[in-house]
Amino acid sequence: MNSHVNIEPQIIEQVVHRLADAAGIDPASLESARITWTIERRCRHLGLEDPSAYLARLASSVAELECLIDALVIQETRFFRDPAVFDHLRLWAHEIAAHCPSSLRILSAPCSTGQEAYSLAAMLHCAGIPSSAFTIDAFDISNTALAVAQRGVYPAGALANVPGDLQSACGTLQN
Repeated sequence: MNSHVNIEPQIIEQVVHRLADAAGIDPASLESARITWTIERRCRHLGLEDPSAYLARLASSVAELECLIDALVIQETRFFRDPAVFDHLRLWAHEIAAHCPSSLRILSAPCSTGQEAYSLAAMLHCAGIPSSAFTIDAFDISNTALAVAQRGVYPAGALANVPGDLQSACGTLQN
């Protein structure tokens, strides 16, 4: 496939509808240029001659749908990505721990590869809330990202820009 092929708008529309139907992705959130580039890249990767062949593959392959989702979603995450938010969470955790006798249940969505969910756990730990007193559920549309989150193994430098007390809290988290 030529790297500068014009993909017919109806092909792009059908791909977008497949994503919306299968994964609930809002069509308005998808940029046409990114979808076009991704379809071209997937065609080259699969050795398909044209976008129509890709559309047929997408219609018949759950695995290809997952590859397309992984290619389109932005998997931006890092430990304590927004310090101001985590400072606020620390204050909230102190308050809730003092007044909430029941276990906390928190949802991290989308969780990407899990750094933010683990950051939440570390923040709660720093606030003096024991691991037995909270549950963090994490969800993401990308199965690839979820597999990384479930492993919970990150590169050595993943905590490089995180303050020492929070690094220590991350090191004490256990499954």
